[in-house]
Amino acid sequence: MAHPLLRDDLDLHESAANFDGSPQWVIHDSLRNLFFSIDWVTFEFLSRWEIPEPQLIIEAINLQTTLNVDESDYEAIIQFLLTNELILLDGNEGLQFLNQQVKQKKSTFWSWLVHNYLFFRIPLIQTDGWLERNVEKVQFFYSALFYKFTAAVAVIGLYLFYRHFDVFSATFLDMFSWQGFIAYFIAIIFVKIIHELAHAFTAKRMGCRVPTMGVAFLVMMPLAYTDTNDVWKLKDRESRLYIDMAGMAAELIVAVWALFLWGIMPPGVLKNIFYILATTTWINTLLVNISPFMRFDGYYALSDYLKISNLHTRAFSFARWNFRKHLFGFDDPPPEHFPKSLQKFLIMFAWITGIYRLTVFLSIAFLVYHFFIKVVGIVLFLIEIIWFIALPIYSEIVIWLKRKDEINANPKRHRLLFVLFLILFIICFPFDFRVREAGILKPELRYYIYAPEASKLLVALPAHGNSINEGQPITQLSSPELDKALAIAKQQEQLYSWKISSAAFDTDLRMNLQSNIELYLMAQQEVLSLEVAQAQLSPKAPFSGKYYELFPDLLEGDWMGKGAKLGVVVNAKDWLVEAYFPEEEITRLSIGNRGSFFPETAGNQVQYLKLISIDPTPIKVLTDHIYATQMGGTVVAKIVDQKAITDRAYYRVMFSVEPHTDLKMTQRGHLVVFAKPESMLTFGIRHFGSLFRRELSF
Repeated sequence: MAHPLLRDDLDLHESAANFDGSPQWVIHDSLRNLFFSIDWVTFEFLSRWEIPEPQLIIEAINLQTTLNVDESDYEAIIQFLLTNELILLDGNEGLQFLNQQVKQKKSTFWSWLVHNYLFFRIPLIQTDGWLERNVEKVQFFYSALFYKFTAAVAVIGLYLFYRHFDVFSATFLDMFSWQGFIAYFIAIIFVKIIHELAHAFTAKRMGCRVPTMGVAFLVMMPLAYTDTNDVWKLKDRESRLYIDMAGMAAELIVAVWALFLWGIMPPGVLKNIFYILATTTWINTLLVNISPFMRFDGYYALSDYLKISNLHTRAFSFARWNFRKHLFGFDDPPPEHFPKSLQKFLIMFAWITGIYRLTVFLSIAFLVYHFFIKVVGIVLFLIEIIWFIALPIYSEIVIWLKRKDEINANPKRHRLLFVLFLILFIICFPFDFRVREAGILKPELRYYIYAPEASKLLVALPAHGNSINEGQPITQLSSPELDKALAIAKQQEQLYSWKISSAAFDTDLRMNLQSNIELYLMAQQEVLSLEVAQAQLSPKAPFSGKYYELFPDLLEGDWMGKGAKLGVVVNAKDWLVEAYFPEEEITRLSIGNRGSFFPETAGNQVQYLKLISIDPTPIKVLTDHIYATQMGGTVVAKIVDQKAITDRAYYRVMFSVEPHTDLKMTQRGHLVVFAKPESMLTFGIRHFGSLFRRELSF
């Protein structure tokens, strides 16, 4: 039986050798600009494809080479050619196969959304002709002389950086402005253009075609890209490495020259621009491009260095094989024959890559959620959880179920059942019986003394730490504005009182009697309120305790503004700990729970607590900024108009300190409260349930 014909538009190129030295070739589908790497066996079959009978091809290969092939190899090659649409199909069978391929490639809207949301490209310009015309113009940047110049400039730039480090660090702080962010984005665009041009010109110098450049979107994040698929034609992997590393090398060179120019330029706009180029380029290279865990430059460089194409796919295949072997004792052969050391590296690399990708994609989803529409963020979050966690686990479990007979027959199944039971036990058993939160230890009775109005201190404040009795005067303040307002109010009160008493003797006053009575009552109320305010200028201790000054420099005769704190009266007999717990943890607390308070300040003793009250309703404004995350606390809050405002539901919880040692000062610390036990499973359900209830309430 004759085999199908190959397509006429395919090109076959010798490629770089495999990691073990075996030869490799590349099939170039010029119509779709795709490249397919093939091994020695496939090459020998395709080079004899003009022989009409498959059996004759097999005999020729076994006779003329050291290979030993059979019909299974031929069938695998036929399947490879069919799957990748590399053969000519005619007749009803060909039409049926093509229809089947189209149906398989058709996807639902959600499948299309997942694939295109994760990664898609938008080609912007066709570059090959322009690169061909200009490749000679950039020859100097590839010369040894330019690299020598750059090395010398790097030494000078580092010296200038050392000499002016204080200016450099101060400039960094100046970048936190809208002008700085605009300059940063302009610098990023410029550097990325240089980065991609470096790839493109290096590939063109190696004889590769560079058809397009454009923008790719990785989980909605824009990234510049250059189509350098032609590098697969190169036989020398060192040439590929040059192309892989060209972008990162260009960014580092830009950083070197920018640092040098920053050091010699006078202050101004250009100096700030060079500063941004000197900092963003190498940081971006280290954080993004050099990473082999995503398909950036570092990945392709590592792949070419190891001489392993499709590095991620093959590494994940080894990780799955190793996992099944150790979990179930499967005696499957390894996916490929690599040295032991390389196998271990690929397995470790696959696990790190999976964790890294999951972290990056979830981080991007959270950023999209916070900076765009909530619905988009929630959808992206769900897509990544399903795509990167749920589906791989589901696919793996399906394979386990298909091989359940092997699992049952394996003596290691008891070990597997024990491991599964142990995992289930750890997840479901309520080990966690403690709740942790930040809190403040403070006296139960504490009274701050304020200046009710802008006023003058007439009587000196008590000495710091002096004992004070209940009802004892603390100081005397004087407010000329308040005195003036009170005098005017009393005059108004007397005036309207006279008008009311004289109404019997004057016709006009009698006609306005009702309005004068109302004005008199208003003046009387004004006098009473001002007298109350004036009484506050003579504050008295509401309970016995000790007085502590807040501003030691405040002396008799000094003036102070309205609301200024003058001091505090403290009764240190009883102490409390105040804390704010999020909504999802309140259900685990109840009156009478015991706990401990660990002060932040070293040297202070641990205090033992008892829960005495839980506020029935959540709060929006914290009693003190010290609870907020900006001040080192644990409550997520925004500081607006000197108020710490939360966007989540927090409940205030009070604890008594019993018994307590001789406490002397308010201090912050961490609470550990013995609460209702909870398992990891319950925590996850409760936490994510609370999260989605909150986030879906937009």
